[in-house]
Amino acid sequence: MRYWMIALVGCLFQHLQAQQPALIPQPLQLHWTSNKLPLYKIKYIYLTDSSLLPIARILQQQLSEREVSVDICWNRPAAIELELSPVKVPEKEEGYRLAVNAERCTVSAGTAHVAYEPRLPSHGYLCGTHLVWWQPDGLDCFAGAWHDGGFR
Repeated sequence: MRYWMIALVGCLFQHLQAQQPALIPQPLQLHWTSNKLPLYKIKYIYLTDSSLLPIARILQQQLSEREVSVDICWNRPAAIELELSPVKVPEKEEGYRLAVNAERCTVSAGTAHVAYEPRLPSHGYLCGTHLVWWQPDGLDCFAGAWHDGGFR
């Protein structure tokens, strides 16, 4: 009987993993949606603040590794948007918000750079842009989801 329970739990765990990929480290909040953002829609990374330019360049390079060519712009909304906005989490350096729908992927963080080294992107932005690059739903689109906050 005990082995049947272990097998059942193992099957359920595999089924849940197939539904939604694991995000490590796990965000404080995560809500999956059925929306997907196809890669062919991504032409620009839109910045709301010039201090985000180094982060945009990192993301631009990561996307080029997936053969997605994007330009960086300040004057129009685009499929990927980087913005500075308050993120209500205890660890302000690690806080970020990632929202993906059928039209746009928005990465927000409260700070653009770590306080002790202005040349380094904040941990929140590194994690948020890494999740954009990682593409948990395969190579042709971003999974619809939003993450809020730091990590567990």
